[in-house]
Amino acid sequence: MAKPSDTSRQLAELLKPGAQICDLGAGGGRHAWLFASENFNVVAVDRNQQALKALEQVNREYPNCQVVGDDILSFLTSCESTFDAIVMWDCVHHVVQGERAFDDLARCLRQRIADQGYLLITFLSDICYPDQLSSQDRYLLSREAAARQLQGAFTHGWQLVVEKEKSFSIPAAEGMQGTSIVVGNYSATRLVRLYKAVPFSGDGVPGDTDVFHAAVQAVAGLQLCRESH
Repeated sequence: MAKPSDTSRQLAELLKPGAQICDLGAGGGRHAWLFASENFNVVAVDRNQQALKALEQVNREYPNCQVVGDDILSFLTSCESTFDAIVMWDCVHHVVQGERAFDDLARCLRQRIADQGYLLITFLSDICYPDQLSSQDRYLLSREAAARQLQGAFTHGWQLVVEKEKSFSIPAAEGMQGTSIVVGNYSATRLVRLYKAVPFSGDGVPGDTDVFHAAVQAVAGLQLCRESH
């Protein structure tokens, strides 16, 4: 299992004992493992079968990690719980396919986070996939465009706590093309943001999730790619 990110460790230090954490697109479980090992209550969400097997291993070691097999949008729109923190690491470009859907995602995330709770989210930009891997079902932006979208979407109801970016490359990365595994070189620039959820000022953001269902329908059938970041 890969080591948890430095920013996730920063987040763990900010949380109170017994905090409720949701790890969306939890993948191999490195962040779910971190929060569970710190005695937080974790809900780890993924729909990829290989990811679910890894998360079940975390659950066996830490029963305070609940594993949910679901896609991110379906979980967010059906969940009635609020969390003290949500982690969404390296999966935004799989979940939304346009600026409006991205804004809707930000609203829905805010509704699922308690006031004074936290959101750790990353946006992969400048992505270069292996030549054989189609990118038509992924939201691909330059670093500058991704940064603008983050700034625009996470303004009302949010306070920026940490801002980072890092370019990286992965030789012989694995990705899914339908049911086939595609192997090739992969690179991207990761924009890391840690936000604190603060009470809305002025008109704020609508309190229901009806507007978000359009985003769910627009990305029906999305596929989560198995990438090792």
